[in-house]
Amino acid sequence: TVDSNDVTIGKTSGAGLVTISLPAILGIEGGTFKVNNSLTVANNSAGFSSVTGTINLSGGLLDVTNDIVAGTKSGTATTVSAVVNISGGTAKVGGNLSEGTNPGVTSLVALSNGTLDMTHGNIAVDTFTFTGGTLKDVAAFAGALDIQNASTLAFSIDGSFSTLNLTGALTLGASSNLQLTLANGFTPGTSFTLVANDDLDLITGSFATVNGVAGNNFSLTNDMGTFNYTLSYVGNDILIVPE
Repeated sequence: TVDSNDVTIGKTSGAGLVTISLPAILGIEGGTFKVNNSLTVANNSAGFSSVTGTINLSGGLLDVTNDIVAGTKSGTATTVSAVVNISGGTAKVGGNLSEGTNPGVTSLVALSNGTLDMTHGNIAVDTFTFTGGTLKDVAAFAGALDIQNASTLAFSIDGSFSTLNLTGALTLGASSNLQLTLANGFTPGTSFTLVANDDLDLITGSFATVNGVAGNNFSLTNDMGTFNYTLSYVGNDILIVPE
């Protein structure tokens, strides 16, 4: 276990005129890496050096209480690149996963296996590739979301449920999956909008399974009972409707 407050992967603040390249990598293969505040991937606050920060999560738990900042720079800083690779384990983010406020940053998040649990936070990066694993409880996504291969989009149905709000198109691969969990003590009584698009982008494709079962009809069970639903694709939105 690593238990920290704030973490920065790749940082320079030198004001010199010499141009250098600073690569920095954090690899997590198991155990728990806890960040009690924020995690910054690549930070250049001054100088001409290029900074590349990379997180490679292949196992264990990366638990960040607040935000993951995917690249930030200011002043005369040149190239700043932030990369987050999730190929196993779980990344739990209590805040948002997004770039810093200054322009000129390149950010990439690649989810190929494991779980990215946003706990109702937002994602706003330059490039997001979703080729495997599970994306869970994301409240807003900037841009188009392409769910490829046997990837899974997951939602927790409870008192803090959040609709996924998209600003781009949604593409569902032929083998993509939807996973829904119903919290104990919570009684769902109405329809839920799972995905809402702010534009006129139609949904391409459909989920191959809902909770492992093919088709649009499914049940959710908790200590309050069993509730039957139908998955409905309406224009550019996805809803679950009581059967």
